[in-house]
Amino acid sequence: PDVRAEGRELNEVNNVPSKASNERPPRQAFEVSFAHRIRSLHHCSSRLQVCVFLQFTVTEPRKQAYADFYKHYDSMKEFSAMREAGVFESVRPTGK
Repeated sequence: PDVRAEGRELNEVNNVPSKASNERPPRQAFEVSFAHRIRSLHHCSSRLQVCVFLQFTVTEPRKQAYADFYKHYDSMKEFSAMREAGVFESVRPTGK
């Protein structure tokens, strides 16, 4: 079968022009896939920006606040105050 259609050989099975191996995909498919990749990259970059923003505006100040609080926190003083207030049932206040 030396039958040619539009410069391409016909497939012997179903008489449809066979694709040459060096043909490019249609331009529209390339543009769609390119746009999809750009949108994906934009979503990833915006998520990364949100993570960095939250890290420096929420997480770091919170960690610093906890560090400052526990730097001068006296657990025995707190326990004594709660014991004197009668919070615990198993420990009696010192005056009683």
